[in-house]
Amino acid sequence: MGVREVDRPMTPGEFKSQVTVLTCLDRFVRGVFDTGAHGWTKDTVNTIGPQRLAQRADIWDTLSDLCYGASVLVERRFIGKANICLERFLSGVETSFALQDPSFIALLWRICLQLRGVEHRWPQSQILHKFFERLKLLVRLHHGDSTHDLFQLAEALCNVRKEDFQETLRIGYLKSINVLADQVGDDHPTVLHMASVYYHYWRPDHDSVKYSLIQKLSSEWHTACDSGDETVIITALHNLTYAAQYVCDWPLVAFQEGSDLFKRTSSLEFHGPWDSTARALTYSAKLVSAFYQQYREYDWCQWHMRTAINKLETGSSDHKIRAILLSSTLEKWQKRWGRHQEAESEQARRVRLYQEIDGPEVCLRCIQRNTLCQRCKRKLGIHKRNQKKKAKSVDLPMRSHPGTSSSSDQQVPESTSGISQSSESTPISLSGSYSAARDTSKESTIDSIMDSFHGWQ
Repeated sequence: MGVREVDRPMTPGEFKSQVTVLTCLDRFVRGVFDTGAHGWTKDTVNTIGPQRLAQRADIWDTLSDLCYGASVLVERRFIGKANICLERFLSGVETSFALQDPSFIALLWRICLQLRGVEHRWPQSQILHKFFERLKLLVRLHHGDSTHDLFQLAEALCNVRKEDFQETLRIGYLKSINVLADQVGDDHPTVLHMASVYYHYWRPDHDSVKYSLIQKLSSEWHTACDSGDETVIITALHNLTYAAQYVCDWPLVAFQEGSDLFKRTSSLEFHGPWDSTARALTYSAKLVSAFYQQYREYDWCQWHMRTAINKLETGSSDHKIRAILLSSTLEKWQKRWGRHQEAESEQARRVRLYQEIDGPEVCLRCIQRNTLCQRCKRKLGIHKRNQKKKAKSVDLPMRSHPGTSSSSDQQVPESTSGISQSSESTPISLSGSYSAARDTSKESTIDSIMDSFHGWQ
């Protein structure tokens, strides 16, 4: 009988960072709500209405969406554009940060998870470390020293091992849900949405948890309808639909609520910054279209996707990133349906949208080598002629042996792309490659693009 190997028992020092994370979370949230001077008390939140905390949480939700947009661009090798998203994210953290703001805790874990995905694909960015260092700097500026719980929380997350990071986020997220529920109630919109996201990735053990969650979200939806605020209604309906799809696994209920959500959001215009209504349109379009695609209602599927894409592509770079995601999904479906001409149209639209997103089109290889590859040069309009192919196309003579010369070797046929043979024209070497004159404007463009990434190396 073989001896079963068991894992080495962990010492207390190995999970010290996790203990610090949980302790600081509990002290921070309870301390914020016990400080009436800043208005964060359980009574005032419930009296003013649950939207006060939810509105602050939506600001951080928007910053979380910037991280998601950056991860999409990094995955598609648009590092230059992803760099702009991350810079906007860090700038938004500075402007939105408040020392006594519990809504920050609601989105911290999702932000960390998305930044971890960015760093996994682009290790040179070190974006997680930059984010934690920025948080510690902001706490010092507001508090004056490093004794604040948020500083200790950021420091502890910095010290978590990579293999333990995701599990640390899980227990931190669950602790945040519980401590916020103790302060504002487990039926608060922010707490309910946090629970839905948590149960999406870590399923609840009992069905009673699902039913309780969906009942509370349904009650929130009815309360929102009574308010008459369309943005509040859309947010509540989005949360209800999300839970029906991902937590309860009720596809028909999710489809019905998603169809209502799509009708409400597709009638809006999106010319301003990214917000919760654009997020709801993107989600509902994919949900409803996937349902129609599953039941072979291809025309309805395509109509919903195209309607959402047409709305989103008129907005900001954040809207265009979501339009690209929907367009990519639609193109795959169209190829599966045999609608190749329409698929080519979606591909052309996606190429155009990529060009309209803020930032240079620089790939990961260029960042690593600190120079521009041929693919990125073409995207930026910096073309380098491939002379060997040109030489073959016009049957230029072979290079003569060293020490010999031939007058015919120096001749260029008149039909060679209309190139002038004057003394000021671009010379052609015997090997058949163009030695183009130096273009200082192009070189300065390359230098300026690459210099912008030195801070991320």
